[in-house]
Amino acid sequence: MAEIIQMPAARFPASSFTLVHPSSQNRLRSGAVLGSRIAPSFWQASLTTALLNRTTQGQWQSFFDQVGHGNAITYLHDPARKFPVSFSSFVGVNVAGGGAFDGAGNLFAITDLVTIDVNQLPSFFVLKQGDYFGIDTGTRKSLHRITSDVVGSAGGEASIEFLPPMSLSVETGASIVFEKPEGEFVIDQSSIKGLESSIDENRVSFSATSRAE
Repeated sequence: MAEIIQMPAARFPASSFTLVHPSSQNRLRSGAVLGSRIAPSFWQASLTTALLNRTTQGQWQSFFDQVGHGNAITYLHDPARKFPVSFSSFVGVNVAGGGAFDGAGNLFAITDLVTIDVNQLPSFFVLKQGDYFGIDTGTRKSLHRITSDVVGSAGGEASIEFLPPMSLSVETGASIVFEKPEGEFVIDQSSIKGLESSIDENRVSFSATSRAE
């Protein structure tokens, strides 16, 4: 199992999470274009911190040293979308039937690799196209983005369509996370900027790619 290095706490005024779909295209003599998928889809993330003082710059330098040593991975989430857009938090939100909602549901049925059924949710749970969720199997975490609006049932069940496709190894019983959903990422060491020696505050920026299944 790959080593997980926790990222230092920081505020991120700028970030992007782009889903990349590797493909090839061939143009026929007729002018038609044929396309084919050549690899699984993956996330490409870019993040920029707020200004960091010298102490926190040192923490980030140490973090990058550690993830670069032995190709360790870290967990990333989109800092602009810590919750579904219909919620600012889950404080005071209850699961259908009673009890506080902890931000995660249960995967109870799999239709295919891009459609799942989730229960143990609040009644009429609302998700919007573009919201994120994470799949946590206990040994792996993956990040996914919802492709169509969802309104759950009174009993706290919802069917969710999403991309990228989940791993074939995911089974029912996995946790479906809606509060700060995370995936596993590898930092691109050549992308790191802002750690130059300075007595001034600096912003740190870097890019990362989701870990292959």
